Amino acid sequence: MYIAHVREKDQTIQSLREHLHGVKVLAEQFGEKLGLKHVAGLAGLLHDVGKYSDEFQEYISNATFHPERQNKIRGQVDHSTAGGKLLYSELHQSTSTGYEKQLSEIVSNSIISHHSNLHDYLSPDVESPFLKRVTEKELQGYSQAITRFFEDAMAESEFNTYLAMAVDELKQVTDRTPTQSFFLTNL
Repeated sequence: MYIAHVREKDQTIQSLREHLHGVKVLAEQFGEKLGLKHVAGLAGLLHDVGKYSDEFQEYISNATFHPERQNKIRGQVDHSTAGGKLLYSELHQSTSTGYEKQLSEIVSNSIISHHSNLHDYLSPDVESPFLKRVTEKELQGYSQAITRFFEDAMAESEFNTYLAMAVDELKQVTDRTPTQSFFLTNL
């Protein structure tokens, strides 16, 4: 079992699979009100994918059960980039539609930013901190984390179906006429 969290008061372990699916369900509930159930759910599902790495699993195990072995401080192990990187690599290809690219950028940025402020897409130096993080940043255990995610949390075929539903939702929301958008925001 891969650990997401350990409750401090009684050492109860929450599995990573349970955590990712729980956050996905909550995000879907909030997103559904905007017609973006699967878009929001995607962010919830992928936000902690990096916790599947050995580096994070060792960190949380040591921090909780073997503090004398702990050599990392809280926040030192990057667990939020992996989900954004996965989504970006899946949907931001030369053959991808504009909706797929747009979804990958919006949701990836929310995933990599979930412990901080949103990252800039473009800096004053005409560089993209967001793109550097999802395309260039070296993540220890990234491929391992992605493999484990597809083995433990969601099969790749199911994930691809979910992605397609999120893309369709984004398309529906962005293709609304201004009148439709006005009525939806004033319900």
